[in-house]
Amino acid sequence: MQPVIYLCPSFPVVSETFVSDQIEALAASGTPVRVIALTQGNATQLFKSWRSNPTRSAALTILYPQISMAVKLKSLLRLKLHLLTRPASWLPTVKIAAKAPGLALQAAQFAAGLNFKPQTGSVVVCHFGTVGVVGNLLRTWGLLTMPQVTVFHGFDISAIPHLKGSNFYTSLLTAPNHTSLAITNLWQNRLKSMGDTAPAYIPLGVHLENFPFQPRTMPKGRPVRLITVGRLMQKKGQADVLQALAALPQTLSWEYHLVGTGPQEADLRTMTDLLGLTARVHFHGSLPHPETRKRLAESDIFLLPSRTAENGDMEGLPVAIMEALASGMPTISTVHSGIPELITHNHSGLLSDEGDIEALTENIRLLLETPKLWPTLTGNARRKIEAEYNLATNLATFREFIMQKAR
Repeated sequence: MQPVIYLCPSFPVVSETFVSDQIEALAASGTPVRVIALTQGNATQLFKSWRSNPTRSAALTILYPQISMAVKLKSLLRLKLHLLTRPASWLPTVKIAAKAPGLALQAAQFAAGLNFKPQTGSVVVCHFGTVGVVGNLLRTWGLLTMPQVTVFHGFDISAIPHLKGSNFYTSLLTAPNHTSLAITNLWQNRLKSMGDTAPAYIPLGVHLENFPFQPRTMPKGRPVRLITVGRLMQKKGQADVLQALAALPQTLSWEYHLVGTGPQEADLRTMTDLLGLTARVHFHGSLPHPETRKRLAESDIFLLPSRTAENGDMEGLPVAIMEALASGMPTISTVHSGIPELITHNHSGLLSDEGDIEALTENIRLLLETPKLWPTLTGNARRKIEAEYNLATNLATFREFIMQKAR
């Protein structure tokens, strides 16, 4: 069997463990896999483990130590020469270059790194719609000659059409031998509305063995520990949490922990000071995954009131929420993107509308004042995760899906 090819701008990446999880599952099943990445990602330990394994190392191709301006210019010059012999590819190339020059340049870098030689494989997998566009260009140029699967997540199917136009993905979604894969039912329906006639759906999931069920109870002798894990950015809703916490009755005992970094960190720290919450709010920065799991295990209530960012950016289905629900932590979130597919209000967690600070405040207050709700919410949540978001089961489903698409 020809290998399943993964096309990645960088690999491996800390925030994209779902990619390495898929690859590891395919390889463990005996399916040959090849990863083609422009550059090495930031998951240093995972990269070292791959390079220390001869089989994995042979399957990983890093095209460039780094992308310099000279590399970019050389890639474009070589691409022009290549396209002279492929006039049928001129129009689609020009269209992508006009709408997303960065993606056209990325495709040129892949092409040059592969010496413009056609690659063999059974199917190419592209995570995120933007990478799918790159992969489809490489197919148009005759460099990838196999069917393509593009996995849509969040930013790629929310912010990109918002910024680039609703028809941005039309050429990809209607390309021959291309299949779209959505991680939520919401995105599956969105793809249909964008012209894809048969998008597939397979959710992500969590390693249940890494998150044993430990239903939380009201702590004694210390404040209730609230926690949010995620990038400090508008769509994660940390600013909404701070405003909600400031509106709680002063008699309630709590502390709030934020794990992650991001573009809103300075603003969130300033907001914390202005709201008089400095003594009760703790910023931990970015932590290794084992330490993050330890923080989660020591916390009582998980908060992630996601909202649509100004640029249209939306979540897919946050793995952090799945991990919290799996571990037995009462969880508060919002009616946003695919989250209601995971949490049913007053059954497996508490939801409010995006940006509704008053309702968010009420949900936090309810859990702080009514610990008898916790066992019902956490038990229902764990059963939901076990039934629909068990990563081992979903990876097996993904492998079957890929084998059906392979040439």
